[in-house]
Amino acid sequence: MSRTVAKGSLTRLACRIAASAARNRSQNVADALRSSGRNLEDEWETIRRRQERAAKAIDRGWCLAARRVLSDGRFDRDAWLPAWEKHCRAMDEFLRPGPAGLNNTELHTELQEVSNEFNDVGWNKRWLWATTEHIVLEDIYLGRFQIRLRLDRIGSPATGGDDFEVVALDPNPAGSDSEVTHPHVSGGRLCPGDATAPLRLAVQQGRLADFFQLVRSVLRTYNPASPFVRLNEWDGVRCSDCGASVSSEETVYCEACEEDFCDECTSYCRSCEATRCGACLRECRGCGDGCCSCCLSACAACGATELCASCLKACADCGRKELCVDCLEHDLCASCRDEQVEEDDDVNEDEGTDERKATGADGKPAVEMPAGRAVAADAAVHPVGLAQAPVPVSCG
Repeated sequence: MSRTVAKGSLTRLACRIAASAARNRSQNVADALRSSGRNLEDEWETIRRRQERAAKAIDRGWCLAARRVLSDGRFDRDAWLPAWEKHCRAMDEFLRPGPAGLNNTELHTELQEVSNEFNDVGWNKRWLWATTEHIVLEDIYLGRFQIRLRLDRIGSPATGGDDFEVVALDPNPAGSDSEVTHPHVSGGRLCPGDATAPLRLAVQQGRLADFFQLVRSVLRTYNPASPFVRLNEWDGVRCSDCGASVSSEETVYCEACEEDFCDECTSYCRSCEATRCGACLRECRGCGDGCCSCCLSACAACGATELCASCLKACADCGRKELCVDCLEHDLCASCRDEQVEEDDDVNEDEGTDERKATGADGKPAVEMPAGRAVAADAAVHPVGLAQAPVPVSCG
């Protein structure tokens, strides 16, 4: 059950805080004494075990080993003496009569000042709280915040990050992180920066008015050097294409146009695999893949533009590069194809000439004569020259 602090209940609340602080101090002193005692026992046990090892070595005549063990034991003194001194201080603190602690009258005055400074002040079994006015930073409305301080931590030296929390009553969280309700508040935890030590000291000394005013001062201030979310990105980083707000961790940067985009508005170049937005990608006219403009080229033969590397090949004969598929036939460019056709024609012509030489005028095979003259194979042989006898013809 909670209540708003009224004048009649301030005294009871002050008494309760003082009693809690006294219990906390006694508990902290006892805990410190137990902790220092355990530490001292551990150090003494280390020394005892070392002495036992040295004694065994001496009994067995291992003088060199005993000397080494005792030599290393000198370092035990450096650890044991500080532990002993710490335990002595803890004993003195435990035996010393406790200080007056937090004064009920002073606590009542502090609570009254907090009540006068803040409109809404309340408490329950665990928390003491005060509510700020509406906070606006750089035209961004952040709403009211409730500063909650744990009652059992007031006047206690064992303070830490969970001594207090800051709760947004009219939350307007950052678009990129719903846990961030203020540039310096995430998940109810305040990052006080340079005010960390003063806040801790104010809690330990029971200066409640100073504590709440310090926290409110931090909430009224924006430090652009160390926010959870920057105010200029409070609504998220806007995608340059679709306009959607996304967190800075989810943005995708396009190096071509140097703008931020959401993941859905980006892709990558199929040639160099660089991340690009949709506007910085061009469709290859050959395969239709998206590529950077710098990864698209023109055909060196026909001049067709916006072709990716996979749609441009080299001639298998001359090696001429960047030719489109329309300019290649059987992996040859037009020039190499023409040269091949001319070579084929020359070969065919040479073969025709040889064939004509091998036959006579009537197409029959020619016979090579001794003189090198060719005549028809069935031509009649006539005597030539004087005194040449006729060639007898045998009839079988």
